[in-house]
Amino acid sequence: MAETELSANANLVVKNLVRAALSHERAKKPLKKEDIRELILKSSASESQKEIFNAAQKELKAVFGCELTELPAKRRLAQSKKNSKKGTASTGKYVLISTIPSEVIHNCPPAYSEDEEKTNGVIAVVLSILFISGGTLSLDSLLNRIEQVGLPKLDIFKNYPENEEVRNLGLELISHMIKLEYLVRSEPASITNTSSRSKTSTRSGFDSSGLNSSSHSNLNLGLGRDGAIDTNMEYLWGPRAFLEYSNTSIAKFIATISDSLYDSAFISNISKSSEIEVSEFLRVDGDDNISSDHNNSYINSTQQED
Repeated sequence: MAETELSANANLVVKNLVRAALSHERAKKPLKKEDIRELILKSSASESQKEIFNAAQKELKAVFGCELTELPAKRRLAQSKKNSKKGTASTGKYVLISTIPSEVIHNCPPAYSEDEEKTNGVIAVVLSILFISGGTLSLDSLLNRIEQVGLPKLDIFKNYPENEEVRNLGLELISHMIKLEYLVRSEPASITNTSSRSKTSTRSGFDSSGLNSSSHSNLNLGLGRDGAIDTNMEYLWGPRAFLEYSNTSIAKFIATISDSLYDSAFISNISKSSEIEVSEFLRVDGDDNISSDHNNSYINSTQQED
């Protein structure tokens, strides 16, 4: 069945929608459903919104190797896929996700600037910390872990002096990740659950930094720049993290940065720490989005600054 050709007006809207999607992704800002609707409706195209949206998706896939995907509603790491799909609320926010096969990405990795590589690596490390902590940590605990692993120089820290405390940089990083929707805040489930998760991580052979545990002073908040930080909330994976990282890819990343063999013993330990079933790590994973370049960039940058 031949495809219906779009009118000139509709083609212009498609190009504008593609441009808007790329621009928002470059800034790591989700494209809202109402913005898409407004962009389409303000044109004089006779085609339906669905036709224009589908045409934009087709061009994004064919030319740029990506597609607009709606961010999922907030959920916890340990939720099963079956439960997470039941009654999933629409967020009305879209981001671009690669449609390029993983083997092509591994053979021809995308080009990132040095700062982008470092930032991507640091984001993956923070998500890993949460992953092996049962999916959630208090602000104080998360900052403790960030202090343990250290932070490289990043553009998001450019307004801070060279000798700024890692804890304050950690606050800026967490705030940045919330803006990008890699992290979200949630009301604490219970103090008891948090305590049991810490014990689980220790018993299974991991702590939340991948390093040996150490004591830390009480939280010093420093500057709360945009009100995004809340000491009374717990922090967990955000919707963008769930789209970009699978259980298997983050587990393999943890194995790489901890210099561990990704074998049955490692999978058993990571399953206990993350409270995610072993079977989730054994399935074939074609969405391994964390490149070894990001691993090496993070490891090298932290070593250079020690």
